[in-house]
Amino acid sequence: MAIDLLWMIVERMAVSKRLVLDSSATDARFRDTRARILNAARQEIVAHGVSGARINRIAEAAGTSKERIYSYFRSKTDLVEAVARERMLLMQQAVPFDAYNLVGYVGALVDFLEAHPDDVRLSHWFALERDADTGKDPIAGSLKDRTIAVGKAQTQGFVDVTWEPLTLLNLLMGIAMAWATAPLFVHRLDAGEQAPAATRRAAAEEAARRLVQWGFNVS
Repeated sequence: MAIDLLWMIVERMAVSKRLVLDSSATDARFRDTRARILNAARQEIVAHGVSGARINRIAEAAGTSKERIYSYFRSKTDLVEAVARERMLLMQQAVPFDAYNLVGYVGALVDFLEAHPDDVRLSHWFALERDADTGKDPIAGSLKDRTIAVGKAQTQGFVDVTWEPLTLLNLLMGIAMAWATAPLFVHRLDAGEQAPAATRRAAAEEAARRLVQWGFNVS
């Protein structure tokens, strides 16, 4: 009886191990498929915008079916929101916001946009077509948190108080995106010889410094 009980325990442990392995494999396939769908959706939105994006093209590019996409995302809107959240998190991880070093933040953002031109196009499509609930939207929530942080930096004397925090953030974002969003004819004015990336970053940082320290006596 003891031997039978021992074998029963061993068999149950083996079954449990197989279930864990099967579950891990299923989770990995789930994550892989979801990542392929998000990547295909991002490329589709970059090329065609939010309204022009088509689920059938996304499915084909992701190597899956429309039905499978809807098992991961409830609707096209849900998929678009997932893309927006993913790109926002990527940018936040790559370029951490620092209200006490806004000049450095702008410089890092210039570098990020230089390396990720598709995100520039995405931001424009989202600005034009994405009508999110500001009370629930993580991007709007992140902006609200940043305005609060800038306000605190102002009260502590690190940022000039001339600017309302949201206005200042918008101006700084405009500076960071200025070259990335410039029309093609601007890039062609120098006969195809673009200014070095370091030069563009330095110019953006200097412009940001002058805003951040607008009312300070800076030489």
